[in-house]
Amino acid sequence: MTEHRPDLTILACRYCGGVPVEMAGVRRLGYPAAVKVIDVPCTGTIAPLHLLSAFEQGADGVLVVACPSGGCHHLDGEQRADRRVAYARAALAEAGLDPDRLRVVHMGIGQAGAFVEAVRAMSAALVAMAATPRPAAARPAVADTGDPRLARDSATPAG
Repeated sequence: MTEHRPDLTILACRYCGGVPVEMAGVRRLGYPAAVKVIDVPCTGTIAPLHLLSAFEQGADGVLVVACPSGGCHHLDGEQRADRRVAYARAALAEAGLDPDRLRVVHMGIGQAGAFVEAVRAMSAALVAMAATPRPAAARPAVADTGDPRLARDSATPAG
């Protein structure tokens, strides 16, 4: 039996938060292969709906890599990211999913090693969580927003 390789989506700030991601690659620091990194202008712009939709699209976990406290190029983006991640974690818990599937870390220049450790730790936690099957009804109800573009079955409008 092969070990479950969780799909981890990483949303990284293109300024401070993205530097450790890039430096991990430049330094060839290894981390699990089932990782998808998405560059965002500022983690403070990520809406809770975007965080939840990553799970709808098959991610086992989402890691937000924000700027260090007080280091945001957009003034307080890392604080907005913290609040939005907390809101989305509450929605995951309400839907029956472990809120630890969604985490935020604050990193800046020179923290490539810390980034790799955060990815490894989250991947290990997701492997442990996979031992507990997710109920089909526990998926976040993104399609229930009333917006037909977000319906699970695009052939049938939501509503």
